[in-house]
Amino acid sequence: MARDKKSYLIVGLGRFGTSLCEKLAELGQSVIGVDSLSAPVLEMSDKISVAAQLDVTDVNALIKVGAKEVDVAIVTIGEAIEKIS
Repeated sequence: MARDKKSYLIVGLGRFGTSLCEKLAELGQSVIGVDSLSAPVLEMSDKISVAAQLDVTDVNALIKVGAKEVDVAIVTIGEAIEKIS
């Protein structure tokens, strides 16, 4: 059974966002991954269709990277739950 190719926007490239991007790309999907930090963007740049460093709270920046054209958008940012001593 062939799967339809969809496009995904993943906002936040932490552990969950990175894992999600990698799995979607492995399944042959088109993935745009964005984060405000350069390190995860560089890590994902060869693995997904588009990896961009931008202010993820800037609506215009998200639109420029293609947010309005994707089939699915997933926000994977949140508060860190680990306590640092």
